[in-house]
Amino acid sequence: MYLTKGNKKAAKQLCSQEELKMKNEKSNNFQFSTFNFQLDKVLSPYRPIALSPLIVILIAISIFTSAYKKPEVFVIDAERNAYFHNNIGVTYMKEHCYYGAIQEFKIAISLSPNTQATAVYLKNLGDAYMEIGYPDYAQEPYEDAISQYGLNLLYYQKLAKCYKALGLIPSKIQEYSNTENPLDKVMLGVLYIENGDLKRGAIILDNFAMTEPDLLITPAVKEYLKEIIKKINS
Repeated sequence: MYLTKGNKKAAKQLCSQEELKMKNEKSNNFQFSTFNFQLDKVLSPYRPIALSPLIVILIAISIFTSAYKKPEVFVIDAERNAYFHNNIGVTYMKEHCYYGAIQEFKIAISLSPNTQATAVYLKNLGDAYMEIGYPDYAQEPYEDAISQYGLNLLYYQKLAKCYKALGLIPSKIQEYSNTENPLDKVMLGVLYIENGDLKRGAIILDNFAMTEPDLLITPAVKEYLKEIIKKINS
């Protein structure tokens, strides 16, 4: 079949219309697919997700471990606790609750058995025993206080009173007279003074102060000597 000139023109127009229609359909399909992609991207977080058992277990572990609170770690400070119990004991002493004070001082000593502060706890324990009339119980704590820290004059004075209550001063004077330890001279001088021989005790302590001027206890000994000399001169 042969096309005439008019028919060729009509056919060309028909082809052009078909091409335009195909282009429009292609453009519409692309826009629709683009819209579907964007819509899917927006809605995807809200769609239910099929979780595998492993993922469920991992999520559960994460929840439980985040809610788990580690146990607190407590550091026991023996020195601080000893100080605390000693202070309770001192409070009991002020309230004349001596048996409670004795227990608190014992706890303090057990918590801190080998420090300078231990001497204070031992002295306090001896004081408590003296208050309830048990100098025989007080003797060992007082002696241990001096052994722990021998540079506190008060400990010697406390022990001398304890020896006097036990009737031990004469034997202790003899014992301390035969030693070369300078601090034993302090004990000896205090014993003489506690026994009523103020002059002899003062001479011993004065000699100690001159021969041991650099010891920490010496200033306290000098102050004590002033009090004794006042008594002697009065």
